[in-house]
Amino acid sequence: MDFELTEEQKMIRDMARDFATEVVAPRAAEIDQTEEYPMDTLRQMGELGLMAIDVPQEYGGIGADAVSYVLAMEEINKACAATGTVMSVNNSLICHALVEWGSDRQKESYLRPATSFEKIGAYALSEPEAGTDAANQKTLAVIEDAHYVVSGSKNFITNGSVADFVILFCRTDPEERHKGISCLLVDSDSEGFSAGKPEDKLGIRASSTTTLSLDNCRVPVENRMSEEGDGFTIAMSILDTGRIGIAAQAVGIAQAAFEASVAYAKERQTFGKPIAQHQAIQFMVADMATRIEAARLLPYPQGRTAEGPGQTPQPGGFHGQALCLGDRRLGYRQGHSGPRRVRVHEGVPRGAVLPGCEDHPDLRRDERGPTDGRRRPSARQEVTGFSLPLQHAAAGHPTYPRSPIGDCPNLS
Repeated sequence: MDFELTEEQKMIRDMARDFATEVVAPRAAEIDQTEEYPMDTLRQMGELGLMAIDVPQEYGGIGADAVSYVLAMEEINKACAATGTVMSVNNSLICHALVEWGSDRQKESYLRPATSFEKIGAYALSEPEAGTDAANQKTLAVIEDAHYVVSGSKNFITNGSVADFVILFCRTDPEERHKGISCLLVDSDSEGFSAGKPEDKLGIRASSTTTLSLDNCRVPVENRMSEEGDGFTIAMSILDTGRIGIAAQAVGIAQAAFEASVAYAKERQTFGKPIAQHQAIQFMVADMATRIEAARLLPYPQGRTAEGPGQTPQPGGFHGQALCLGDRRLGYRQGHSGPRRVRVHEGVPRGAVLPGCEDHPDLRRDERGPTDGRRRPSARQEVTGFSLPLQHAAAGHPTYPRSPIGDCPNLS
């Protein structure tokens, strides 16, 4: 497979990288602490085309391919995962859904303003009893006078509190399961529609995540996407598209953690030299680099299976399965780099947010002290039958006293 980037792909990657460095990164820590939705930043991204990368130009998008989207997602998420989350939702769950399933009127009314982020969309599938089991929808829509009257609730909805419209999945036929679900475009100013208070999250705090409530909310029949009963098919095809973006997001976060670790390892000194010169740290850095590069190979080939703007791998085929694997595998890889990244930063005060990971407050310094530092005394005692005297350890002495069987081996 050819991994060489085209000039257009390089241009979009460089544009996203420059914007992330100059605009997104400087505010990442602040908006994470305040939970401020980065509206100004996202509107600027809309003007640059980053919120509709593979949307055809006739609707206001860049008209680029899925690889360009992956490249841009990685760069933005290196700077701020909250901003990257909103970018992912707008590109894949909102714009792509409207390109593939929206009517001409819906594309003009909802897609065109969504490409510039003039209008903000939300994707509402999850319910208290319909998470992984997405077909178990309880939100009910009943036809009455050329309108659907919708009642129910949705949870964990990104953009829920700021959305101008919602792509809503609901049950229109109580007798059917998968085929009884339809997809409606619901304006947030409709009577009976309300959004709850944003969730207090561990990370990605600047993206709004809320519950939605619909109480006899009236939605015109013309706002239905595709045919009645097509909702489940629409939902699954959109989620397959979204997996490319989330996989790229995981790579971006892992890459940011890796770069911060390497920089810190060159600055932090123990035993008279930078910790980057200690073999244990070098092994951690090598492991992180290898795993991140392996993870990066998953979303990029998948992006290449899309032949043009608005096209993605078929959800039921091999490539759709690979996207699912890529999403899960990258999540594992990014998570696997996290602990190593924390261990490289073991000189940071306990409980502190690690430098370079302010947008991920769950990645904090282990309060019990360096893990490898705790392993050394245990190993020494097992091998030599000798424990380091407390006063010697308290003094931070860099050498070991003689044990009953001779010099204690350096097991670090």
